[in-house]
Amino acid sequence: MPARQELPATLKRSPEKTQEAWIKAHDSAVEQYGKGERAHRIANSALKHSFEKANRRASVKARS
Repeated sequence: MPARQELPATLKRSPEKTQEAWIKAHDSAVEQYGKGERAHRIANSALKHSFEKANRRASVKARS
């Protein structure tokens, strides 16, 4: 899977669920907008809705 090779270093240390969410968002963005920085920004933005950065790793946000 090409997106796995482009996975940012911070996400490589994150749980598998976080990595899969980024890959899915990235692949979708590549289909819609093409490869490049825009696809990365969209994938990172998608993670911010469900995950938070804690101790240099992404983790699932607590729901209030």
